[in-house]
Amino acid sequence: MIAGMFNEWFTLSHRTAASDGQGGVTYSFTAYATERGRMSHLGKMASKSEEKLIGGALQEVIAHILYLRNGVPVERGDQVVDSSGVAYEVLAVRYPSALPRNHIECECREMQKGA
Repeated sequence: MIAGMFNEWFTLSHRTAASDGQGGVTYSFTAYATERGRMSHLGKMASKSEEKLIGGALQEVIAHILYLRNGVPVERGDQVVDSSGVAYEVLAVRYPSALPRNHIECECREMQKGA
């Protein structure tokens, strides 16, 4: 069973929008669960990494796969923070197991700002 391989705690948060009082919105994350899971730091069998120049700053974009138990209400756009404080954005949620489903896979992106 894959749940026996879940070796880390993750805090899951939904993105919420609130009025900024000037006609726009500000986004924040509201935590809704703490779950055990496993983060694959290799992505889809090979590290998926690229560097982009965003807003005049070099950023490295790395994709990872997060495995969680079935039934966790994670959605695209959610934020996942691991036990060391690294934040990831959920890009996609997949249900790979045949019935009965034992786990879900979340493709995530970690953004690291460079100098």
